[in-house]
Amino acid sequence: MSDIEAIKAEAAARESDQAVAEAMPAGVVVPVVDPVVLLSDEVAGLIGAVVAALSPALPSLSGIYTASATKAAASAIAAVCVKRGWLSGGLFGEYKEEISAAVILIPIGMATYQGVMADLAMAKRVEKEIVNVDAEASED
Repeated sequence: MSDIEAIKAEAAARESDQAVAEAMPAGVVVPVVDPVVLLSDEVAGLIGAVVAALSPALPSLSGIYTASATKAAASAIAAVCVKRGWLSGGLFGEYKEEISAAVILIPIGMATYQGVMADLAMAKRVEKEIVNVDAEASED
């Protein structure tokens, strides 16, 4: 973006802000939301979800990506993205909800599958032990 385009964009933003302010009833305060904070929260959520999903296989991640480390990394990443104009629509844009659901549900599904398979394997072992005990008892 050239300097002239940047100045025009800033002027348009100010006019828009002024029009919104004039349309608001007296005394209404509109909170200003910092885009770095919004994106930082999304990045921190993604880091947390990835760490949670990978921690069963890579337990050291939980110790490395503490809440403070995740927050610091997310803030740094978000500041760079906002400065460069990257990810202005959010981390996943219009598919944020779908991707968030997948990040949460896939590890739960994998854990469920592994748990059910372990339960079935244990049931087979118990059944086999019962059969062996019955066979030994009938031999005596």
